[in-house]
Amino acid sequence: MSSMMKNWKFWCFAGGVAAGIFARSKTARKACVNGMAKGMLLKDSAAEVLQNLKDEAQDIYEEAKAKAAEEKESAEGA
Repeated sequence: MSSMMKNWKFWCFAGGVAAGIFARSKTARKACVNGMAKGMLLKDSAAEVLQNLKDEAQDIYEEAKAKAAEEKESAEGA
């Protein structure tokens, strides 16, 4: 029994069995569902922030482009 307790394969097997039993419990399911829900909310929030950054960058680009065209026209006219 002593050599069995020291054997890492035994502990891996025992841990797998324990994880399998825990994975089937209602507590584990509830924790997984809550974790997934929070993860999805985080993903949606990050996507919204990224879209806002893209929109702001596009606005800055368009403003700079218009200003450059305006300065070019005024330099050519002078």
